[in-house]
Amino acid sequence: MLLRAAQLVIDTAITPAGLPPEVVAVATERAPVAVGSLRDTERTLIEQTLAETRWDMTLTAARLGIHRTTLYRKLKRYGLS
Repeated sequence: MLLRAAQLVIDTAITPAGLPPEVVAVATERAPVAVGSLRDTERTLIEQTLAETRWDMTLTAARLGIHRTTLYRKLKRYGLS
């Protein structure tokens, strides 16, 4: 899809207007995370993903792209349980 967008782009940058509607829809599905510290942003993302997966640790770790052990370590760091 990106190759197609790169071929169709008129300017030097690919904008949402140059992407297929299904890509733009997926990109805008998740509510944007408020700008703050990296730790706050990470905690918020973990909390959102846990809620989406109904606290399924394996699925949450997979969606976040981290190992399940790392997820448990981060839960402990942020006081989430």
